[in-house]
Amino acid sequence: MQDRESEVLRAAYGELEREARDYADPVRAVAAARRRRAGRTAAGGVLAAAAVAGVVGLAGYGPWASRETGPVTGATASATASATAGPTAGPAAVSPPASAPPLPAEGTGAAGLLVYTGCVNGCPTYLLTADGRQYLLGEKTAPPPGNLTLSPDGRWLGLPAGTGYRLHDLVGGAVHTVDAPPDGAPGAVYSPWTWSADGRRLVLGHHAGGEVGAYVEVDLDDGGRTTALTPARGFEPVGMLASGEPLLFEESRYGERATRVTLTVGESGRRITLDGGSTPLVSADGGPVIWTRGDRIYAAAPDSTAVVVFGADGGELARLRLKPGQTPLAPAGDGLAVLTGSRLELWTASGARRPLYDLPQEALTVLPGQARH
Repeated sequence: MQDRESEVLRAAYGELEREARDYADPVRAVAAARRRRAGRTAAGGVLAAAAVAGVVGLAGYGPWASRETGPVTGATASATASATAGPTAGPAAVSPPASAPPLPAEGTGAAGLLVYTGCVNGCPTYLLTADGRQYLLGEKTAPPPGNLTLSPDGRWLGLPAGTGYRLHDLVGGAVHTVDAPPDGAPGAVYSPWTWSADGRRLVLGHHAGGEVGAYVEVDLDDGGRTTALTPARGFEPVGMLASGEPLLFEESRYGERATRVTLTVGESGRRITLDGGSTPLVSADGGPVIWTRGDRIYAAAPDSTAVVVFGADGGELARLRLKPGQTPLAPAGDGLAVLTGSRLELWTASGARRPLYDLPQEALTVLPGQARH
C-alpha cells in the first residue's frame, strides 16, 4: 500500500509542476483546477494518506555518494545560510495563521524563508520570514511553484502582477516592476526561470500556452534594469553559472529519454555534457530537471529517485539516492531540500538530515532560490 501511496504522491507533485508551468496567471490556474477537480478530489485523500505514511517512515533514506569532500554546494553556498536553510532549530510547524497582514510597502525587514499555500486549490498564499512572521500574499494567487519566487538569499520576493512581474526587496523595501513586452502574445504572463547564485539577477520567461515568447534578465543590483536574453532559436535557459552565463538546453530534446544531457553555455557555445550513468536525466514525456547554484549543476531523475551533482566541466561531484515518497525540491544551504510526506528536510553532503518544516499535508511551497530551474 505504501508503494501505491508513494506513486500517487509523485504523480500529484508532477501534475502540480506541469500545471504551474502551463497556467501561470490566476484566472487560467482556476480554470485548469476546475477541469481537474474530479481527479484531484479522488487523489487528494490518497495524497494525504501518503503524506502521513511518509512522516512515519522517516528512518530510511538514501545517502549522498560524494566524489569530493566538503558541502555539496561548496563555495556557492549563500552567506545568509539562515535564510536559505530555514530555521536553526527544527522542525518548525508551519500552518496558515488565523489572520495575517498584507506585505508592507516598506518591506518586512527580514529575509523570506518560505512561500506556501496550505492546499492544492483555493487556499491563501503566505510568506514566512526569518523572524517568524507570516504575511498574506493573496487569497487566490497562481500556484506558487513555478510562478512565485524567492532569491537564494531570501531578500527578494517575486510574484506575477497582471501580465507583468513585480519584485519586492523584503529587507530594504524597494519594488521593481517588469512590464510585459509590447509584442507579447495575448494572455502571456511572466514566470521566474532561474536565479544567479548570489541573488542579484533573475531570468524571467514571458509565455502563453507552453510557448515562451521572450526571456528577460533583471539586474537587481542595478535598480531592476532589464536586458533581453536572446538564446539561439530552439534553446531554453535552464540555469546560470557563477560567471553570469546562461546554461541552455535544446528544446528539440524534450521527450527523448536519455541518461546524458548536453547543455550549451551562453554565447560561447561551450558544451557541458552531464552523464547520469544508469540514471535517466530526461523522461520520455518531458525535459530535464536542472538546478544551478554557481558552478554546481544539479540534475534530478524524472522519477525523483536520484539527484546527480556536476561541476561546470560536467564532472560528477556527488550523487543522492532517494526512496519512494522522498521528493527533491531544490538546492538549499549546504545540501538539498527533500520533502518526505509533509516534512521538509535539509539533506547535507555528510549524510545528515536536518528537519526544517512540518507543513500542511497538501502544501505547495517555494524555497529561496527556487524557480522553474
